[in-house]
Formats: sequence, C-alpha cells, structure tokens
Amino acid sequence: MGKFGDSARELGYRFGVNADVMNVALRNAGILEGEPGNWRITPAAEEWVTERDFTNGRHPDERQNPYFTVRQFKPEMVDGIGLTAEHVAAAKLEVAARRAAQSAQLKADRAQADADFLASQTANSPDVNVDTSGISLRAGFIIAGIVVGVGVGTYLVIKHVPPVRRRWDEKVAPRLARWIERRQGMEGAASGEEDDS
Repeated sequence: MGKFGDSARELGYRFGVNADVMNVALRNAGILEGEPGNWRITPAAEEWVTERDFTNGRHPDERQNPYFTVRQFKPEMVDGIGLTAEHVAAAKLEVAARRAAQSAQLKADRAQADADFLASQTANSPDVNVDTSGISLRAGFIIAGIVVGVGVGTYLVIKHVPPVRRRWDEKVAPRLARWIERRQGMEGAASGEEDDS
C-alpha cells in the first residue's frame, strides 16, 4: 500500500486481476468514469480517491514532458462500496470482450490493407510490358560469371596448392610433431610422478 492508498493494480491483486480489469470494475461501481486511458473520478468517489499529477521531467519542449495522473484508492473503499468478486468477474468478461473485438478489428483492417495493396499492384501489371530478352541476356551473364569464377578458382588451387603443401611438409608439420612429443612427454612425466606417490 502506498502512502496515499492502493493503486488500481494493487486493488486488483486482491481479486487476482490486473489494473485494466480493476478500473472497469470501479467504473461499473460508480467510482470512475471514462474509458481506458482516460479515466476520471466521479464526485461520489472523492472521499475514497486521492489524485496526484506528475510529469516526466523538465524538458524545455512541452511535448517531451507528458503529464500523468496517479489515482490511489483507500483500502476501505472496497468494503464501503460493496465491490465483490462477482463484480470483478463481470468486469473481466467485459475487458476480454473488448480486447477480442479490438483484435478482430485489427485483423480485419490488416486484411483490408493487404487486399488494397494487392489490388493496387495487380492494377498496374497489365500496363507493364515485360521484356523477356533482357531476362535471358541477364541469365547468360550470370552463367558466364559462374564459369569464369570456377575457372579462376581452379587455376588458383592448382597453382598455389603445391607450394602450400611443400611449406606444410617442411615447416609446419615438423613443428607440430615436436609440440605433440613435448605434450606427451609432459603428460608422461606427470603420470609417472603420480605413480611414484
């Protein structure tokens, strides 16, 4: 509980619901009026509710300083107005129905926007003459590029593999073999010390 009372979220904890559902339940009980995002207290609720206005800072641009109102309800208000779990359950159903309607509207809007977009795209297609000779010429350039790339790659492998192989055999392989022998020698010495003890 806050210094001035409980928020709608904290009141909702008692009933196992969130602040959205609790605000609707308080609206149905006559404590709040308005709609989600624009709640106001009623004159009958002034004895139960404390309102405080806040801002996010001191930015010189007023658009960067949104104000918001925090409402805190006295805990005894729930018993005083007779708010029960049944009232909260009805509010929960109302919120669920509103969310389902919003979701259905969003899906319908998206489907309409997609249909409008596709219609605008197909409306332009009869006017466009597609030049197929450009496509085959383009494919020819791509195939020629691949053939040249494979040829150059093969040449580089044939030219550079023997020197790389020779360098490996002359320098890298002996160093690697010496390193492996040292590692095995250290492991053998370490295991010999363990056997002695």
